[in-house]
Amino acid sequence: MPAHRHLQGTNHIAEWLEPRRLLAADVVVDGSNSISFDDDQTLGSLTLLDTARATVLAGSPKILRAGALSIASDARLDLNNNDLLIDYESSSPFITLRDYTLGDPRIVASISDGSQVLALFDNALLGATAWRERPIDMSTVIGHFTWVGDVNLDDQVTGDDYTIIDSNLNTTPLAGLAWLSGDANRDGLVTGDDYTVIDSNLHNGELPGALRINAGGPALLDSLARPFDADAGFTGGQVGNFSGDVLNTVDDALFNSFRSGASFMLSRAVPNGNYTLLLEFAEPVHTAAGQRTFDVFAEGNQVLDDFDVFAAAGAFQHAAVARSFNIHVSDRRLDVGFIGVTDDAIVSAVVLVPNDAPPAAQVYSGEYQADSVKLVRAASQLRIIGQAILLYSNENRGRFPPDLLTLLRTQDIGYESFAGPRTSTLTPRGELSALERDAFVAALDDFVYRGAGMNNSAPPEAVVAYENPSRVAGELNALMGDGSVRTFDRQTLAAILGTTFPEAPPAPPLPPPAIPLDARIVQSQSNLRQMSQAFSNYLNTNKGHYPATFGEVANFSSIDAAAFVNPRTDSPPPPTPMTQSEKVAWINAGTDYRYLGAGQRSSARGDTVIVYENPQTISDGINILFADGSVRFVELPWAQQILARAGVGL
Repeated sequence: MPAHRHLQGTNHIAEWLEPRRLLAADVVVDGSNSISFDDDQTLGSLTLLDTARATVLAGSPKILRAGALSIASDARLDLNNNDLLIDYESSSPFITLRDYTLGDPRIVASISDGSQVLALFDNALLGATAWRERPIDMSTVIGHFTWVGDVNLDDQVTGDDYTIIDSNLNTTPLAGLAWLSGDANRDGLVTGDDYTVIDSNLHNGELPGALRINAGGPALLDSLARPFDADAGFTGGQVGNFSGDVLNTVDDALFNSFRSGASFMLSRAVPNGNYTLLLEFAEPVHTAAGQRTFDVFAEGNQVLDDFDVFAAAGAFQHAAVARSFNIHVSDRRLDVGFIGVTDDAIVSAVVLVPNDAPPAAQVYSGEYQADSVKLVRAASQLRIIGQAILLYSNENRGRFPPDLLTLLRTQDIGYESFAGPRTSTLTPRGELSALERDAFVAALDDFVYRGAGMNNSAPPEAVVAYENPSRVAGELNALMGDGSVRTFDRQTLAAILGTTFPEAPPAPPLPPPAIPLDARIVQSQSNLRQMSQAFSNYLNTNKGHYPATFGEVANFSSIDAAAFVNPRTDSPPPPTPMTQSEKVAWINAGTDYRYLGAGQRSSARGDTVIVYENPQTISDGINILFADGSVRFVELPWAQQILARAGVGL
């Protein structure tokens, strides 16, 4: 007989039942009580009574599996981004489960942005033998949150979904297979109306979240609050671990475990697109260079040849090392192979971060700007690099840094500054650790640095750094010895350097038609820039301290109260007239923007979040004001990572 648990009070699954006992448990939650699951779970049954709540926590996808599910009309099961499997024994519960998702739904997903729904289908009709690499039998109802219009469940809305409708048009599909037959609007029929659903969401289905794997170890959150999956998706090799401190990182637990072997492979399903692949290592046993070397292949291309972790770490054992690669996935799977040359190959962590901006963010990313605009942006980045070189020289007896990587490691400069906007380089759309930022910049060649051996007495006409002519067509920006940035034609700059440049690379292809700018997003960005200027005035008057409250900044600038109303919301304009104290109080009571500057100083890292748009009524992305004064529009999954680093959850 299965165990029976009747829960009272708020519970976390690990606090009341061990996983092995959970395999046979019937769980009942009543009253206003709640329960949460943070890992794959298998229950005998789950019953939610009264106004009870059950939540499968967001993060790396998990599966909640149960023999039966019953949810009262006012109770809720929140799946977030996770899957539901119901292993029924008698009649199929598909109709009941379908009704739980329609109208006033009892099965919900808090992280859904309105473009996702729960697709349900009965495996008795589908005949699958596995789901997410786990065996299932025919008597299973499968629930998966997917994009609206993604009728083939490949996690993207594309022309392939039209094909499913084409083959079933004007039919009444079996109830348990309606979604997979093309019933995108869930009306029980496959008609032309289902094409319209796909039209409105076409290409919106690329899942932008990063993939992070703790090779050889359990699931964990790193120091940036980024979730890492447990070791999964590998074929071959074996897991191992070592104890003790790991150099070059604060995330020792991530590097204390590893997977190794003469030959092993990682294969995981991911959407097609461009990515930054980061491979992370720490040598667990060897004490000399040459004792372990190996090759690595990603998406069919060799990315590491005779790689020696010990040597790459500067001849240190138990020291973290990372390498960064730009890859393109075209078969919806990430495939990475490891082959030992001398002793076994090894890896501690695999991180895959998308580079492609989703449609809602493309027009604000700068990726599709004209080259004339990017030329100005590249000059601006060289000025930032020049300012960082000046600060470095002030701290190092006038000497310039030996390389750009040293500049990244010692100065408050974002890694994006080293990625040339006129090159084909795409920057990761996700949070990177310090080790990963180092690896990304070390792999770049967008700017040629000539400052090694120079100092702050370099003549004004000396060229310190310039855009790489092998990566950029047309004119070239150059950072000069006096900190200025000048634009040269290719022949003139080559003559100044006493060299010849390779033939200019072909101009990049014309961008796709731009999605029109949303005037409300642009106005909100303007609001945040006004706030940035007001904060600058405040910092100058208050010894570099940010105000304790949001509204206090209004006492040190003439900023209009209307700047604190987000045009992307339905908030009314500020009342008039207002006294200064009433203005401060009104700003503090507002909810359109969230303030995180309290306790920060002007010396805060440039990527520190100061203000962000309240995402409560926003689905596509939010604007964020950073400590360096920049304002960026980022999609919600990336925003979640950024704010998690700041200790804030969306």
